[in-house]
Amino acid sequence: RVTGMSNISRLTSLAAAGAGSETEQYVAIACSGTVTDLRNSLVVIPWSKSGGFGDYSVIPASSTAPPNRPTTYTQAKFSKDGGAIVFTHFDAPMLSAYAFANGAIGAKYSNPSAATGGSATGVGFSNSGNFVTMGTNSGSTNLYTYKWTDASGFGTKYQNNLLGGTEPKHVEWSPTDNWIGTLSNRAKAVKWTGSGYGTDDSTFLNATQYRTHWNNAGDHVLMAGSSGTTTSRLMIWTWSDSTGYVAAVSPALSYNTLRDAKWTHDDTAIVFTYSAPPYLRAFAWDNSTSTLGSELSGT
Repeated sequence: RVTGMSNISRLTSLAAAGAGSETEQYVAIACSGTVTDLRNSLVVIPWSKSGGFGDYSVIPASSTAPPNRPTTYTQAKFSKDGGAIVFTHFDAPMLSAYAFANGAIGAKYSNPSAATGGSATGVGFSNSGNFVTMGTNSGSTNLYTYKWTDASGFGTKYQNNLLGGTEPKHVEWSPTDNWIGTLSNRAKAVKWTGSGYGTDDSTFLNATQYRTHWNNAGDHVLMAGSSGTTTSRLMIWTWSDSTGYVAAVSPALSYNTLRDAKWTHDDTAIVFTYSAPPYLRAFAWDNSTSTLGSELSGT
């Protein structure tokens, strides 16, 4: 029985020929509740526009189980090419990866080089697909980036104490792969040089924040969270790929406890989930003026 669910990761496979029509989709869920078999900690569900959700599958008995269950805010992510799924959890190595092909979870990859801490939450792939980053609860070193290929799994490890002992709730790479963003008691981003970490930038958060995302243009970044302050629930900053956070343009929202928020692919709207019915809302977004507009109908 699953008593909790983590972040959900979505994979869309596109037809090799034709106008990029969708052929299949999958949703990966890392389950944080108590399970009798840890292979049930990772669930994959197929999805289609015509038929909706299909039958779920879990880590097969032929594959090695993860060492422990996922944490409450665990992230599960497909690799760029869709040939693997990674997710964070309690206990070393705090990050497990499984092959994925033809709609089924396969063998477990060899563990990454050791990281410090007892649990991890945030994980994210670079847009190139060549690196994967994890944040742990270590008091000494809590941000780890590994080289990655679907063929061989984890490679060289890079480490940094970016958050000074505070566990990142989320990890996200910028659209250019020049920055890695995290959330804890601050929104903090560190430059990525291609072969290691560079300088970092941060901004204070007057709220508990759960997720951070850049828009597709790469000139704004948002954080979704909960706070008594109306302008701290959906925090939006203009962004410079050279220097980091620039200026706050956060709108005032009456909705409390936003769990996640994202721009649409064309940056014309922001959708977010929150803790009351109908749980999902969408608002127009004007990227040129950094302004949140009216709520869109149907939400």
